Amino acid sequence: MFLSPCLTQFLLSKDSMLLSPCLTQFLLIKDSMFLSPCLTQFLLSKDSMLLSPCLTQFLLSKYSMLLSPCLIQFLLSKDSMFLSPCLTQFLLSRDSMLLSTCLIQFLLSKDSMFLSCCLTQFLLKKDSMFLSPCLTQFLLS
Repeated sequence: MFLSPCLTQFLLSKDSMLLSPCLTQFLLIKDSMFLSPCLTQFLLSKDSMLLSPCLTQFLLSKYSMLLSPCLIQFLLSKDSMFLSPCLTQFLLSRDSMLLSTCLIQFLLSKDSMFLSCCLTQFLLKKDSMFLSPCLTQFLLS
């Protein structure tokens, strides 16, 4: 269920905050359909509700142009109609100041089923009390 420390270091870049180039490529490859449970845990923080710092950096990085199907599924909840709790927290977090190109494409993509619906549901949810600056800027731009 969990990645070993050595593999974790391998999947992280040397500064231990960014995803390694190999994992970045995996998350962007269209042939990657599913994330393993251990990789899912790795991409989540320890409380399993928030995105890990490395994935947050990945979603904010401007060089990432397309999300892989497996990462899209990860960012959506299991019913493919709502954003996952971790992505919801990310979009509401004030620490996230800019949306990456890849996340903008994900939120706008017409190629993925139910994406507009899940974003609409997110924006209409009563328990979402405020939008993060990054999402606010995204919606106003």
